Amino acid sequence: MRSVAILRETCSRFERRAPLTPRHVERLVGEHGVRVLVQPSARRVFADADYAAAGAELREDVSAATALLGVKAVPIELIERLPGRTFAFFSHTIKGQEASMPLLDACARTGARLVDYECIRAAGSPAGARLVAFGEFAGKAGAINALRGLGLRLAALGEHTPLLALRGAFEYESYAAACAALANIGTALAAPGALPAGRAPLAIAITGASGNVGRGALHALRQLGEAALQLVTPAELGAPLALAAAPACAVRATALGAADLVAPLKRGARFDKAEYYARPERYAPAFHERHLPHVDLLINCAYWDERYPVLLTARHLADAAAAARARGERAQRLQMIADLSCDVGGALEPLVRTTTVDAPFFVFDFAAAAERAAPHADGDGDEQAARIAALRGDGVAVLGTDILPAELPREASEHFGDALLPFVPTLADRAVAARTFVDQLDTSVVGGPAGLPREVWAAIVACDGTLTPRYEYIAKIRAARARAAAAGGANAAGGANAADGARARVRLHGHLFDSGLINTALDTVEHAGGRPELLRVRAGLGAHGTSSAVLAIEMPRRAPAAAASAGARARGEVEPTAEARLAALVERLRELAASRPAASASVALLREPAAESTAGSRALPTVELLKRDGATPHVCVLGAGMCALPAVELLTRDGATQVHVVSAEPGEAAALCAALGRPNAVAVRADAALGGGGGNGGEAEATAAEVRALIAQSDAVLSLLPAHLHAHVARACVDARTPLVTASYVSDAMRALAPAAAAAGVPILCEMGLDPGIDHMSAMALLDGVRARGGTVVSLASACGGLPAAEVAAYTPLRYKFSWSPAGVLAALEQPAAALRDGTRVDVPGGDALLAAARPYRSAGLGSAFSLEVLPNRNALPYAALYGLELGALRALSRGTLRYAGWAADMAALRRRGLMDAGARVPADVHSWAALGERLALGDARAGESDAEAARAAELARELGLLGTAAAGAPVPPGAPLRGVFAARLAERLAYAAGERDAVLLEHEAIAEWRGEARAERVVWTLALAGGGAAGEPSAMARTVGLTAALGVKLLLRADARAALGGGVHVPTRREVYEAVLPLLAAEGVRFGAKRRAALPLNVAY
Repeated sequence: MRSVAILRETCSRFERRAPLTPRHVERLVGEHGVRVLVQPSARRVFADADYAAAGAELREDVSAATALLGVKAVPIELIERLPGRTFAFFSHTIKGQEASMPLLDACARTGARLVDYECIRAAGSPAGARLVAFGEFAGKAGAINALRGLGLRLAALGEHTPLLALRGAFEYESYAAACAALANIGTALAAPGALPAGRAPLAIAITGASGNVGRGALHALRQLGEAALQLVTPAELGAPLALAAAPACAVRATALGAADLVAPLKRGARFDKAEYYARPERYAPAFHERHLPHVDLLINCAYWDERYPVLLTARHLADAAAAARARGERAQRLQMIADLSCDVGGALEPLVRTTTVDAPFFVFDFAAAAERAAPHADGDGDEQAARIAALRGDGVAVLGTDILPAELPREASEHFGDALLPFVPTLADRAVAARTFVDQLDTSVVGGPAGLPREVWAAIVACDGTLTPRYEYIAKIRAARARAAAAGGANAAGGANAADGARARVRLHGHLFDSGLINTALDTVEHAGGRPELLRVRAGLGAHGTSSAVLAIEMPRRAPAAAASAGARARGEVEPTAEARLAALVERLRELAASRPAASASVALLREPAAESTAGSRALPTVELLKRDGATPHVCVLGAGMCALPAVELLTRDGATQVHVVSAEPGEAAALCAALGRPNAVAVRADAALGGGGGNGGEAEATAAEVRALIAQSDAVLSLLPAHLHAHVARACVDARTPLVTASYVSDAMRALAPAAAAAGVPILCEMGLDPGIDHMSAMALLDGVRARGGTVVSLASACGGLPAAEVAAYTPLRYKFSWSPAGVLAALEQPAAALRDGTRVDVPGGDALLAAARPYRSAGLGSAFSLEVLPNRNALPYAALYGLELGALRALSRGTLRYAGWAADMAALRRRGLMDAGARVPADVHSWAALGERLALGDARAGESDAEAARAAELARELGLLGTAAAGAPVPPGAPLRGVFAARLAERLAYAAGERDAVLLEHEAIAEWRGEARAERVVWTLALAGGGAAGEPSAMARTVGLTAALGVKLLLRADARAALGGGVHVPTRREVYEAVLPLLAAEGVRFGAKRRAALPLNVAY
């Protein structure tokens, strides 16, 4: 029986491709007798009806299929629901990518057979050409979008061209339709006067034109037609007079090879291709000198990795712009960069982030070496005008979309399916799939049973619950990561030791995994008698992405008998030392890399780092290593969670401040410091609870003592630990006379320390985050502004919220994701609140009453851009005194929490089901969320609920994985606190995924009056900030909390600021704090917009 299913794609709303088209289905059914099931999809480029007409069965339930085919990642819950099946898709697992390991684990648990298209290669060899791929379609779509972007950018400069008529590649029904549009534009370009004076002819340079992507880009450009496009040599592109006798064309394009992009550093030397690829450090970039002054559009399709020169920098562009101005020209020639390799931080510095299908361009300001904020669109609803407006401003437009083939889904799927089709019948054969992995290979040519072609068999990553032999290195990578994490990232070997042998660290870089080099390198070390350990692995992305691995090698003092030469021993020759054997092994690894051209690999011997100590349980550097030099400031950061990265980045930015990042989570601090790559950021693995929990026995006591020693030697401490631990840290800081900053509210325990801190002269600055923090400082600045104009504030309402960006919230349960602790969110719901309304105090208990008090919120600063609601936030009344307001003279005072509309009702429904009960525990006989959801009757109506409310609650429970199939495999610890277990589940299901953006909204509204005047004014300050989305970009929440806290630390490093504050517990309503910090936040992009208008009723939060 042969059966196959085509799965619905769920990873992106722009993903419309399919692994097989209706034409392929017709062949499978008619020629091979394969039963084909197709999951219905309204998004797929091919209609469901076309698949049905081809002989497929449209079915949501595809459990009858032996093989299930997708394009992008398959949902884990589907793998777990259908054990033992074959799944084929781009899995992103073969480089040990951590984000894909849960998927790989699901395959192991269920015995799934995982086939990765990226591994289907000629002859089944790791070095063979890829057989199943989307070919040239990234280049085709990229060239179309690049021409479109150039047209928009020129229009933004006031130069209108026929390119404006071009749409994005994804907006065309087919590539043929896009080609027809290109031909029409080519005809328009060929007309006299089609291009502005001084712009004709347009010059396009393409790098990597000989590769698949480059060939696709050239194919698309050629659709402009010979009347409009002329292909020239690189030399001709910059010498127009030499072409005077040639036919005039509106567009000239050239292909640039490596010889055109770099030049030898040695004076008088000629470019040598073999030398360049072997020793790229001997070459410098030359594109900016040879071609940049002549090019309007650069399309980059070339392979690049960090060994090679950066081809285009912000400085290169700034110099070109200066030269253009010196010639009397308005701007530099280059106005559009299309990086189709999409390598952020790669060959082209302007690509600072990837872009999306619906927002493919941004402007890179080379003067600031950063992305330019898009100006306000003034197109009055005109989409084209808005697109043009978004590309205004000095700089260069950049395209960096990373799923370009998805923009031409029809032809890309046809091409892909043609390559995949020959392998499908055997993949769909249930009898073959039932064999062991070894027996699945086709051995019919030697008289054995028929089976999988070697090309597919070698692409099976996992089978029968384990990794297949070729991919067993993935387990080694994961084990190495776990060992490094357990040791705090400090497993790197030191220098030679007389007792233990010789040690070294080597770095391998290149195509380590798809070439099989990493496996062979590990085997080579072991065969030579060495003990290898993978310390760090960075997996490259995509077909051209390179990977790197740091390998620690220990060579024993005496060579094992198996590694020693029997002949040498018989001749009485002296055995080589461990150091000599290690040096020979490193050279052997270099020879191995050179023998694998497909790997493009290098091997480098690394200097030994100042790593985290692993001596016993003492994971902290000793006191002697932390002695101050008398000039360098030392900062201790406790906690390396969500908000730590922006804080540590800012603190280490000047290079003069030494920062120790302490975390008890294995590998957490090391990962943060590695991401920054700064020598003054040092990771320390230690339990910083200081008696507040989290440790046990003598080991915790020893760790606490070491953390106290580190605090004592620091000039300031930043605690990003959970709020209940701050008081323990504060006690240690008071004892050590070390200033402290936290981002949390002043607790009763912290308030009790104020006298001791004052007596010791130690400033403890709390509430230095977003809310609390920026809210206090901005409120004080607003009030100062009103007072400076002689006014008196009689009403003040503040509201703040950290939310997912709208495009994320639309597809997320609760319309919410967690950029901070879910346990903290649930705990905040239990806090009572109080406010002033019409001069009267209003109290709201925590829990159900707090949620019931939510009401719609219309932002005065943002208008109707967001559908929001506001909930009461704690007791607002004490802030009257903090803000210098007279409570008896106020009409209204409130603080609110912002959420998307409907959040409070959803949370109330979950609360009614007992999930937030503080005293409840998981029953002792319950081990999964499925059982717990059934025990709690989460799908049943509660008293007073309507049918619609009960149905919504049940739907929400399923979406959150508390009921249904998603809950079946989710374990819960029997006897654990129910609210904590629920918080952990929320953290799993509602964590931000890579590429998802968040937003921070903070707004103050005040009513001001002037004594003796019939004058009232409404003053509104609004902060709206988005973050995340691009790889490595911190979330808006992390930025606002982390930057504010770090600026508080920098303030306390100043002697004058410490003297002005004095000892004690402080909040940032002090003028010494907010007047110093707010301008620095604005310089980091965290700034408010302000409005004044006639007085209206406030958005009081209840």
